[in-house]
Amino acid sequence: MSKIIEQTDRFIIQQESDGYVLVDKRHRTYPGPESKIGLVGGEALRLEAELSRPLRPSESLDKKLAAFLKKRTSRLDTVMDSTILQGMARGPYASWWSTNMEDQGRSFSGQDIMEAAPNTPRWAHAWAKKLGKSISSLNRATLSNLYASAQDVGYYGTAETFGVHLGMETVGSGIAWTDDLKGATSLKILVPSYEMWGPGCEKSEPDTRFVRR
Repeated sequence: MSKIIEQTDRFIIQQESDGYVLVDKRHRTYPGPESKIGLVGGEALRLEAELSRPLRPSESLDKKLAAFLKKRTSRLDTVMDSTILQGMARGPYASWWSTNMEDQGRSFSGQDIMEAAPNTPRWAHAWAKKLGKSISSLNRATLSNLYASAQDVGYYGTAETFGVHLGMETVGSGIAWTDDLKGATSLKILVPSYEMWGPGCEKSEPDTRFVRR
């Protein structure tokens, strides 16, 4: 059973059995589900700490809660970006590794190379980090914002899968994030040309002269 414990001009704070729900009345979907943010565990404790902190001069509870949400979004974006980068490293690395193994006579018929490949090495993560910065710069958006935009037009893959798709598109594998869409979209996500050819490739730079879209 939820219980309203605080209400301001903008927010409603509801206490639940396992935490809190913060409702933003200014959200475009209010009172729909997207205007409601569930806070459990550490996030619930952080909210309690904010509520117990005395208001500063000229600070309202609305401003305090808005700042809390901004910090939360920034924290979640950092986690999301990291997850996308993991996929961005994993996809191209698994593809490069399996190609090398096949050249040596090994067959991966019926196997998922993402599962068969060894753990992603540091050099591949370093390569993906450079790629992520380049994609963010080309599109003037964070990786998490690009993922959210893709979801808005019907992309249903996870954040890590989104990273895999961007990475594979970058190396020219023929795979693109738009492959999973049911129809065409006007959303264009620009990616540079950036080859993954093994240890040492992370020292090179993405080539933005040849942009894929």
